[in-house]
Amino acid sequence: HGEVIAESLSLGTETYIGMHFPAADIPDAARAIFVRNIHTHIVDVDSTPVPLVPNLCPNKTTHVDMTLCCLRSPARGHIAYLQNMGVHSSLVVALLVGGKLWGLLVCHGVHEPLYIPFETRVNVTMVTEVLGLYIKMRQDTEATAYRAEARELTNRMLNTLQECDSFPQAFVQTAQTSAEG
Repeated sequence: HGEVIAESLSLGTETYIGMHFPAADIPDAARAIFVRNIHTHIVDVDSTPVPLVPNLCPNKTTHVDMTLCCLRSPARGHIAYLQNMGVHSSLVVALLVGGKLWGLLVCHGVHEPLYIPFETRVNVTMVTEVLGLYIKMRQDTEATAYRAEARELTNRMLNTLQECDSFPQAFVQTAQTSAEG
C-alpha cells in the first residue's frame, strides 16, 4: 500500500498527509510502465484526447505501442480519479530502488492546468534517481549490519556450544549474554 509521508500545499488545499492508499490503486500494468517510463505529466485533466492516425501500425494488425510516449492519453479511470480529487494537472515521478518501484513523487496542480517545462521534469527525475540510489545504499548498509550481527551471534553460539554439554543450554546461555549486552 502507499502512504503520503510529505507534502507541500497551497493555502486552502486539503491535506493528504498520513493517508493510506491500497496497492490496488496502482494496477500491476501501471507499475510495470513506471519502471520503464518513470514520469508522467498530465497538463490538463479536462483536455480532449486526440486520436492516433492511423489507429494500427502500418503493415501490421497491432496498435502502436505508446508505453514510452510522453504524449499518450492517460487512462480514463485515472483521469476520473484525479477529477474526483479536484486535480487539474499532475506530474508523477517513479522512485525506483534497485530497479523496482519503491514509491511515487506526485505533484498535483489544483487551481488550474499547469504545464511543467521539460527541463524541470528532467531535473525532478534526476533528483528522484539520486534519492533512489541513496535509499538503496541505506538498505544495503542496514542489510550488511544485520548480517554482521547474525554472524556475531552465530559465532557466540558456536563458542558457547564448545563450553556446554547441550544445544538447549548453549542456546539459553547465548540468549542471556546477548540480552545483557
